[in-house]
Amino acid sequence: MKIFGLTGGSGTGKTTVGSIFTEHGIYVARADESARRVEAAGTQCYDELVAMFGDGILRGDREIDRRALADIVFSDKKKLKILNRITHHYIKYDIIRELRGRDCPLAAIDGAVIIGGPVQELCEFMVTVETPVGERIRRITQRDGLTEDEARIRITAQPDDDFYRKHARFVIVNNGGYDELRANTERVIEKIKTEVCIE
Repeated sequence: MKIFGLTGGSGTGKTTVGSIFTEHGIYVARADESARRVEAAGTQCYDELVAMFGDGILRGDREIDRRALADIVFSDKKKLKILNRITHHYIKYDIIRELRGRDCPLAAIDGAVIIGGPVQELCEFMVTVETPVGERIRRITQRDGLTEDEARIRITAQPDDDFYRKHARFVIVNNGGYDELRANTERVIEKIKTEVCIE
């Protein structure tokens, strides 16, 4: 199995691209889903997060309030680095467990924060998705119920397109409608299957 990263900032359309990958027989492990599993109450990761950020990140049922945690870390890059340092090695091993035994030649790991962290160690190369900032803000506000200012803060806390592009073997541009995104994605899938799978 060849494993690659599917990355790009929030609101670029990675989830949609991942769905197209799945249709073409590429298994997609989603780092955000892994994060939810490893941060559940009773886990070691949960204990470390509460010890670091306090009970203010908990909901009434004592599970982590991801919105409250995001509000803390996306407004403070040092705290964001601490969050990533705590969670990412747990996420890496959760993804390893998820991929173990999967009978498929290609698998992608969907995550905004892969490059430079433990999850990148699993990836042979990167595919990044790019979308204009204005469209990303629109998607984030609709998807997550954030204000435009909150969405901008989240985007600013993440690397810019140049950073992702510099580390990517393939770039999927998402600046049109779904049909255009699908065509762009399928062109990259064909390149992966013809250029990478024969290596």
